[in-house]
Amino acid sequence: MTHIEHSVHVNSKAKKIIIENRSKTKNITNVQVSPGSKRHGETPYVKVSTSDSGIYKIVSDKSKYKSDGKEKAKIFFARRKKNGSILKK
Repeated sequence: MTHIEHSVHVNSKAKKIIIENRSKTKNITNVQVSPGSKRHGETPYVKVSTSDSGIYKIVSDKSKYKSDGKEKAKIFFARRKKNGSILKK
């Protein structure tokens, strides 16, 4: 079962997709999609939380992403072509 919630952070525009796993074999517990924020910069990112291997963020633009140095997530930045578009595999 899944449901959508707004982020609890003040002024956040993010939405969270909460995944209720009754099976212990599945590890994704939360997916959060953010269009950008004052806290992390005006660049979109997706945060994926897992029950067994931590938190991951996939960020669209490394140059615009802000971190306070207290990140709990493993951060991956989208690879870009020289013209600025995102590489697709």
